[in-house]
Amino acid sequence: MSDDGNGAPDPALDQVQRWMQAVITHPGGIRSGVVSGGARSSLDVDLHTLEAVVTPSATLSGAERLAIYSRSYHARLLQCFQSMFPGLLHALGEELLNAFAIDYLQQHPSQSYTLDQLADAFPQHLAQTRPDADAATGAREGWPDFIIDLTWLEWAFLKVYDGPGVEGQPTPDAQDLLALTDEQLLAARPTPAPCLRLFTFRYPVHSYWRAVRRGEQPQLPAPNECCIAMTRRNYRVVLHELPAPQYALLQALDGQHTIGQILNRAAAAGDHAPDIATLRNWLGEWVAKGFFASVHVAHEADRLA
Repeated sequence: MSDDGNGAPDPALDQVQRWMQAVITHPGGIRSGVVSGGARSSLDVDLHTLEAVVTPSATLSGAERLAIYSRSYHARLLQCFQSMFPGLLHALGEELLNAFAIDYLQQHPSQSYTLDQLADAFPQHLAQTRPDADAATGAREGWPDFIIDLTWLEWAFLKVYDGPGVEGQPTPDAQDLLALTDEQLLAARPTPAPCLRLFTFRYPVHSYWRAVRRGEQPQLPAPNECCIAMTRRNYRVVLHELPAPQYALLQALDGQHTIGQILNRAAAAGDHAPDIATLRNWLGEWVAKGFFASVHVAHEADRLA
């Protein structure tokens, strides 16, 4: 390191890099970033001594030069939100979506080298900061419910698309499952595929989202509770709407309990259980749709996968 003539050595390169990162990425902008704890822990610089680190140009001050990088960084993050949430972009418009994203980033600044985790808390943030968050459930407006449900759907799509799946692995065959005896079927333990996600939404956001992706201009739909299963087949994310009884049973299949145990538990709780023929049809459909990674039958050595 060199000396500035006053006995203070120039900061090391890694110190300057950490300082610049803290300043440029600070959600409050350059002025807040310079005095933030993250920046000051690397370099003890304030707004008055900033140009000892970032020299001015012929037309811009040191702070103005840093601000260019800060604006570019945050503009890139907003572009990511627009790309991640095309349904929200259509529903809210660019200006309002950007406002929601900025508010989120101020409370949840990016902490990872990858943008994959950028929006992980976005659905919860919207739910917690909705305008009527303090109102009783029955007194709340409907449109925030729609926006929050749509955000959950689009966030889940990203996670399922990039997450683990069953491609390249042996999976159960529907015909093999249909050939099981009643006793074997009740003793079976289906294990959900790692890419399977289950949701209950207050609005049919899946239909709205599909219309947006087709390039249409859908209107805000009327409330209509629906149950959705999302999974991935051959690297393509697919959504299936399920009747409530099917959803309840599918949600209970955890790979640890047999189908018979789950049905007995439901019966003890007073819930209606499907008959064996209906159950067989449901399971056959679910296997064909790729909902399960495996189906263990009777003993660990016996499995349909």
